[in-house]
Amino acid sequence: MRKIALFLVLATITTQTPAAEFRASYGDWRYDLSGTVTDRGRTYDLREDFGAEPRGRRTWALEWDTPKGPWPDVAVGFTQIGAAGAQERSFTVFDLLGQPVGTETASLAATADFDDVEATLRYPFKLGTARAALGVSVKKIKGELVIEDSTASPPTSRQSYDETVPEVHAQLRVPFGKILALSTSAQGISAGGNRALEWKAMLEVRWLAPLLLEAGWQEKRYELNLDGRALDARFDGALLRAGWLWR
Repeated sequence: MRKIALFLVLATITTQTPAAEFRASYGDWRYDLSGTVTDRGRTYDLREDFGAEPRGRRTWALEWDTPKGPWPDVAVGFTQIGAAGAQERSFTVFDLLGQPVGTETASLAATADFDDVEATLRYPFKLGTARAALGVSVKKIKGELVIEDSTASPPTSRQSYDETVPEVHAQLRVPFGKILALSTSAQGISAGGNRALEWKAMLEVRWLAPLLLEAGWQEKRYELNLDGRALDARFDGALLRAGWLWR
């Protein structure tokens, strides 16, 4: 038994990352959300004020790890993000002297749908038995946020976002024999009052290759400011994908 265990450890340590491979996967991101949105001088909490719940969880990714040479690794990804909620909230009304004079009930609702598309170029290098890579991602965030507040004039406000930003990107993939691999990545940027940050960690199950199964965790954080309106939102949760692996 000890000889078998020692053999497995040595096999894992000496395993080399494949020279080149292509991965295509599609799946479901079971995220939760939190954050705020500022509109017409008022800041709303996505959970407390709107009771917003996630919707739109589709995600897919294409990745090509290149063989040895001058060419970078290439990756393209898409994530659909959304939320919707509606409820009534009561708040205190104050007079000009700041004294409470009563309460008012507001009908609040919000819907949001965003497409997060990115393309990445990263240059790989060996880090022990692992494949590390550094590069740049170009992210496009496009979508619309609709807020309905019965106490506002007009009661309906639409915020459109169409932002394209470059991000610093890093990835590390550690193989465990030919059947498993652990992949982690992080990327982000902060500039001009806007910020986008994200990271994910995935366990890749490869023993059924070319079938590829992935399970892990992903988090995205957006801070976007546009014409006096602001969105500060965080999405995080389990990420499950299935696809194909070619070597």
